[in-house]
Amino acid sequence: MDAASNSGEVRLHLFNGSDFSGWNGDFSYWKVEDGAIVGRLPPSNSLSKRTYLTSDHSFVGDFELEFDCAIEEGNSGVVYRTSRPRSDPLHAFGLQIDIDGANSEFGAAYEERGLASVAEVGESVTLSSSGAVSRSPITPQITDDTSDVGSDWKHYRVVAVGDSIEHYVNGRLTSRISDPHRRLSQQGLVALQLHKGKPMTVRFKDITFYKGRRFARNTSDSQAPQTAQSVPSNSNDPGVLILPAATRSNGKHIVLLAGDQEYRSEETMPMLGKILSQRHGFRCTVLFPLSANGSYIDPTNKQGLKGLNTLSDADLMIIGTRFLEPIEKEAKHLTDFLNAGKPVIGIRTATHAFGGNGSFGGNLPYVEFGRRILGEEWAGHHGKYKSQGSRGVVEAGKQMHPILSSVSRVFAKTNVYQAPHLTKEDEVLMRGAVTETQESASRIVSGGINQPMQPIAWLHPYKSPGGANGQSFCLTAGASVDFANEDLRRLIVNAVYFLTGGKVPIKSDVEFVDPFDPSSFGHFREKDHWQVANLHSDDFGLLKRASVSGNVTQAAASSILTAQIQPSSVWRSSDAVLELLILDRNGEDFRARMKVGKRIIREVRGTVKNDRISWLAKDVHPVGENRQGGDNLGTIRHAPNGVVIDFMWKGPNGSGEFALRSAGAFKPPSGVFQVGTHFFKVFDKQLTWDEARDECTRLGGTLAKVDAMDIHEHVFREAKKIGMDSVWIGACDAEVEGSWKWIDGTPLSFSRWGPGQPNNKQESEHFALLIVEFRNPKYVGTWADQPSSSTEHRPGFVCQWTTNGSIGETPTTSSTTTAAQNPRTVKSEMSTDSARKIRLFNGRNLIGWRGLPRFWSVKRGGIVGSTFPNGIPEPTFLVSEKEYQDFELNWKVKLVGAANVDSGLNFRSGVADASTFKMWGPQCNLGFGSTFKHPWGTVFYKGHKSVPKQKWHFDKHESDVNLVNSNVIQNGFNEMQLRCVGKDVVVKLNGVIVLDRDIPKMPESGRLGWQLWSGSGPMEIHLKDIEIIEL
Repeated sequence: MDAASNSGEVRLHLFNGSDFSGWNGDFSYWKVEDGAIVGRLPPSNSLSKRTYLTSDHSFVGDFELEFDCAIEEGNSGVVYRTSRPRSDPLHAFGLQIDIDGANSEFGAAYEERGLASVAEVGESVTLSSSGAVSRSPITPQITDDTSDVGSDWKHYRVVAVGDSIEHYVNGRLTSRISDPHRRLSQQGLVALQLHKGKPMTVRFKDITFYKGRRFARNTSDSQAPQTAQSVPSNSNDPGVLILPAATRSNGKHIVLLAGDQEYRSEETMPMLGKILSQRHGFRCTVLFPLSANGSYIDPTNKQGLKGLNTLSDADLMIIGTRFLEPIEKEAKHLTDFLNAGKPVIGIRTATHAFGGNGSFGGNLPYVEFGRRILGEEWAGHHGKYKSQGSRGVVEAGKQMHPILSSVSRVFAKTNVYQAPHLTKEDEVLMRGAVTETQESASRIVSGGINQPMQPIAWLHPYKSPGGANGQSFCLTAGASVDFANEDLRRLIVNAVYFLTGGKVPIKSDVEFVDPFDPSSFGHFREKDHWQVANLHSDDFGLLKRASVSGNVTQAAASSILTAQIQPSSVWRSSDAVLELLILDRNGEDFRARMKVGKRIIREVRGTVKNDRISWLAKDVHPVGENRQGGDNLGTIRHAPNGVVIDFMWKGPNGSGEFALRSAGAFKPPSGVFQVGTHFFKVFDKQLTWDEARDECTRLGGTLAKVDAMDIHEHVFREAKKIGMDSVWIGACDAEVEGSWKWIDGTPLSFSRWGPGQPNNKQESEHFALLIVEFRNPKYVGTWADQPSSSTEHRPGFVCQWTTNGSIGETPTTSSTTTAAQNPRTVKSEMSTDSARKIRLFNGRNLIGWRGLPRFWSVKRGGIVGSTFPNGIPEPTFLVSEKEYQDFELNWKVKLVGAANVDSGLNFRSGVADASTFKMWGPQCNLGFGSTFKHPWGTVFYKGHKSVPKQKWHFDKHESDVNLVNSNVIQNGFNEMQLRCVGKDVVVKLNGVIVLDRDIPKMPESGRLGWQLWSGSGPMEIHLKDIEIIEL
């Protein structure tokens, strides 16, 4: 998102030019080609009804929408202020700017639900309250840009201001709608249409949404439209606008101010803005301090806070800044906000939000903001910084206060602040008990430090600089890591409702919208940290996740090495990862930052030669060491057991050296994609097969082993995206003709040979080529054997690297296994030992799982499996890479479908078909519908025809149908538990045991797999919080 800080304009690019981030639809009809969205209806396919590609962004009120479109033939359009019907999520209802390529009519207004052709090209219409439509012609326009009229691409613009909507094509007004009685929707999504009928192709690009723009509209029909004011290309946006989802807007606006240099409010405020917007309907603007030149986020620039003019229509301000000194022009907007008596929420360092000699309105010095507006100023730490935490204790008699609704378990890693200046006018809601450590299970410190406990949350009545009365809520906890605590997030959301006059929900929804990985708090040692991080407000927008600690600065730095550090007598961190983040590179020389875990240690300079990376750094020492001075030399090299880091340090007390051995490998260049435990990248450099193999080796990897359908599909898509017609993969039969093996010597167990391939047409055709584009379409997406120097194609190549990550988080606390030998003693005792739980899904990607990418994705921190609108021809699974024997599995699942929805969890199972990921083995059944025969929790044994002596269905064990019917949640998430020990299986549904059986034919071990069932209608399975305890 871009903005001009002096104009209040917001510009949001709905399409990033490379992929479908932020869009949903049936991707069998939509592709990204040459930086454009392409909708294509081929001759071999026909639509029974229109289909749509819908943006996830929802818009409310006045706006302007611009895009370019080219259509070869057929009919299309862009629908705005639309909604998606639950019964048909691939459809869209709303007003549409029509693009009729068949009749060469562009820019009419169409509305599918009742009004149909609202305004033809050249018409101005007015909609009455009774439904009557009055029409009048638009005086012919003089276009301001005729250069591309009649060309393939046309420029479209929709301007919606008040009760008026205007459509423009190539700068010419084509239709106008006046809707004084608001018969049409005033909010909703944007959707691109692919019309049913004859074969057609339509292309869209440069799809841009404007809010707060000085709309370029005609003052008379005969006057050519003015050119809208554009945003300077070098301006940086001081904030990100997060609009609420369609149908959820409550019309209220919240401005959140970040910038504290220490507690990572730059991560907290966008996270809260997303929750308040997407979960509760508030329009949220998050503002950040910028660098002196305005090119990146920089909270150390005390005068960098811009965009405070957005407070002019705000209903609430949430502030988490620290010692900022806004310039006078910006401070005036905040003064006006306070003088209106509007509510304020202060988090952590907001008690000392401002510093310096400035003032608000002349009589509220910056340094007194905390004391006068929030009730407290900076008075010191209470408890040990970075050593002790705090546990919330509800104030006596305040248990029923609305702000504390469903708030009972508050814990913060930050220590308590002193709060000695509160008065009887302040309403204390919660106090902070100092804990012995920063762990949530830590005990409260005994003794005087908690006698009395300091307030950490209170309400305060304030008096503005102009004398107006207002109210604030202050929370002195609130580093970004603290907000991993659900009840702390709920405390803020409840306070928002309370201060804005809304009814506080009984239990506010505070589930993260996007994955949230907060950074540890503290001051960055590197003076240029923020410049190196190079973060911008758009990095924190919807569908994006960013951290300020340096571990997500991929736009500015790519990692050439990742190695897991093993414990040693010198390097004591047993679970850290050492990385070199490349800042710039000139041939063999590079400049990088060395990281351990999330901590950037030092800048280093070095060289890269073949498989060896060397560096020289000043004062770089192992974690936990405290030596000064000296040069440090490090070398990274390959070894049979992984990567070896030889690191020698020198200091005033002597010198030493040690080696860190790792199962890791060189992390590949930027632009990679990951499938399972492997990285892949498609290169467009045209080499022979032998040269491609050597180049991958030089980069620390191998020519790709495409041994499963999901890898094949990913490679094909990436190759197509960068315009390759074919790519080399790592299979050959050069040693023995017809004996195809991967580059590591293993035979092919999966292949996608094209018709008649491999045919060894020339004696030297020993190398596998994946065909991406070809004159004969039946070969597209298949393999062919070719000579190393192919003259028929212009191949690129695909490299592969192995990661050293695991699919879950290995527990750091050891615990004994109980009752594993006697499952009968624990049948109804599902484990609550969280120390041994391993997360099987990280909330961000499908690492550790394998499946066809066209069916499985990650959305809003959960796994979503979805079929095509007409279903899928045969079942498919998302399969775990690891096999399990005795275990307890916990997960949450929601099924979505118009009629019958059939799914299930396979366990101790095998994969029968690598091309479709079909599984055989026992399955815990999930599903509902009028024709669904078996209740949740029923366990089948499913065989497969490719597995000898296995029938399709046998050994069925029904769950208790009465318990299932009384406990299952049809339209929401169900909490499931499955315990499998030996041949004993126990299934819990929402805390109730619905199946408890011995299953005699149970395999000893196998994989887990989530099923998408074949059928005639669309369905989805939503999964989250997947955890396992191995017994």
